[in-house]
Amino acid sequence: MAGVEPDRDNTRRLIDLIRKGDREAAALFVTKHADLIRARYRRRLSPALRRLADSQDLVSTVARRLDAAFVRGNVTVNNERQLWALVNTIASRAIADKARVLKRLQKIEGPDSEWARKILDRERQSGDADSFDVSIGVALDSVQGSVNRQIFAMWLSGMTLTQIAEELAMTPAAVRQRWMRIRSNLRDTFLC
Repeated sequence: MAGVEPDRDNTRRLIDLIRKGDREAAALFVTKHADLIRARYRRRLSPALRRLADSQDLVSTVARRLDAAFVRGNVTVNNERQLWALVNTIASRAIADKARVLKRLQKIEGPDSEWARKILDRERQSGDADSFDVSIGVALDSVQGSVNRQIFAMWLSGMTLTQIAEELAMTPAAVRQRWMRIRSNLRDTFLC
């Protein structure tokens, strides 16, 4: 891949800045290596995922998640190999997260299927990879309260209501009651 790799001296300078906690240097590293990141992951996206998360969207997700890791203080990078390992881990997790949500929404039956199909239909009609993230963001915004948003996010990741109750140290009945309100908010948002 000629022309994809930026020159080594600039990369070394960026690594030195990143090692010191420079978030802008991390963002610049991702931007400078965007073509390489896209090329590495383009072939790993299934056709359905490709519609939801094109490789450009993946680069944006990697940049956001890397920055969030810096903000939380979760980044320790001593060399380029370690930075690439972190970037690859973030990209792989981003792909897995999208695949899990897509699979969950495609499998929904019963009372939740209407709003789930609406999210998927929006994406199919727009043809824009960002529309899926926007729709999921709209869905999360429609859910009132941080605990309810957490329940919805866990549900999207594939957990059952019983598993969510255990994880949040709540009773299954309390989680089911909250799920009814969440479902109502989602219907109001996507079906009205």
